Amino acid sequence: MPPHPERKGEGGLRTRGYVKAAAGTDDDAATGGDHESRRPLVTVITVVFNGAKTLEQAIISVITRSYDNIEFVIIDGGSTDGTLDIIKKYDHAIDYWVSEPDKGIYDAMNKALDVALGDRIYFLGCDDLLVNDLRNFALLFRRRDVLYYGDVYLIHQHRLYDGAFNGFKLVVRNICQQAIFYPRGVFKKYRFDTRYQTLADYHLNICCYADPDLSLTYVPELVAIYNDSSGASSSRVDDVLEKDRNRLTRQYFPTSIYLYSLLHEALRRLLGFFGLKRVVKTALRKLSA
Repeated sequence: MPPHPERKGEGGLRTRGYVKAAAGTDDDAATGGDHESRRPLVTVITVVFNGAKTLEQAIISVITRSYDNIEFVIIDGGSTDGTLDIIKKYDHAIDYWVSEPDKGIYDAMNKALDVALGDRIYFLGCDDLLVNDLRNFALLFRRRDVLYYGDVYLIHQHRLYDGAFNGFKLVVRNICQQAIFYPRGVFKKYRFDTRYQTLADYHLNICCYADPDLSLTYVPELVAIYNDSSGASSSRVDDVLEKDRNRLTRQYFPTSIYLYSLLHEALRRLLGFFGLKRVVKTALRKLSA
């Protein structure tokens, strides 16, 4: 094949013939596979664009995990700030990387899903740190219909986020993507909707919550340190999702939760009108806890 005309580089262990294998599916036992004795392969995906200031620490946090059955995929959007040099420095520890233009963070994530081979898929921001050793989570990963999630530490707010979620909690705020281990099968049904520029992961999580073939299970462990001051979803509102929020809530949540969301929004607007922003955050956090 001719080289991609806009591609700045491609590499990693896979390009040299070292390809890691997933543990398989739940059907392996019926076909004589050795699924029970094999450790699930976890694909860690990092997408980056001009992230040279933080990317190296993110990479180190992945490649030093004690659970070593990890496939590490990095999708770079054609950085010009030295990011590519950092990626090449760790080429020996990255399973696959590519540097080429994309249409935004969720387009890059969808591209990563096209090459991911893991039983579980995990997304780590280029300015976040994976701190969990994954061994306890890996014991649970054989359930192919469950999204397992834990907590992240918000370095800007100096607190853990955010415990167990139910429908009432999910309708008003998202499970942090850096806390979730998705089963591979999720992405055979869904991809990130790139219309949502900063909260497509929220939309995905709502779809998974409403899917009768999937469930979400909380594991009380710290998964990652999340840079809540610089992430895309932290820096600006997703106007398209906000426009669709009422429709999505009615479509994916029971009526009781939909009515709760209307009350929640009305209370937020009322308190915001009186300039009680701090009171709003504290009160609504307690209300949806």
